[in-house]
Amino acid sequence: MEDIKTASGPPMGTPISQSSKNEFLKEEYIHLRSEVISRLEELWKLEKFGFGGAAALAAWIMTNKVTTDAASWLPFLFLLVCSIRFASGMYHLGFRLSKYISTTEKNFLGEKGGWETWFGRQTVNETVAYSLAWIVALVISLAFAKIAPQIDSHGFKAVKVVSNSTSSRLGSSQIEPFSN
Repeated sequence: MEDIKTASGPPMGTPISQSSKNEFLKEEYIHLRSEVISRLEELWKLEKFGFGGAAALAAWIMTNKVTTDAASWLPFLFLLVCSIRFASGMYHLGFRLSKYISTTEKNFLGEKGGWETWFGRQTVNETVAYSLAWIVALVISLAFAKIAPQIDSHGFKAVKVVSNSTSSRLGSSQIEPFSN
């Protein structure tokens, strides 16, 4: 770590000129916009990874002999972890980083600001779309967790009909799981 005495710039506590402050804010703004772009790319990759990974897990569970019903919860748990990470990244971008950037924009451009300031006043259609996609995926994976244990690789688990004529005059039938 660079010693404070040898660091470039004035010593701590020394007032700096307005032009130096503006230059610092301008440089910081460029780096923060770069962070926004790279974070968005990372989050979009995470979204594809989460949706594709959950689908791959579900397909593998359905096409292989799985000996425990708990395995059907893997796609849901995988999606849940990915969605929490996605939501935290979007929160950072939307409610922390963008607010700071819009403050810098207002400093240079006045009250109307720039893109972040303008975008903050718009509707949240994209946020709703992202949320809806994650909610639908989580609901489907939850349904899979409940239904998959009832299905084997050839369709619903085989059942046999057992006739029980002693239980009533007309007889009755019961459905029991078929065991091999």
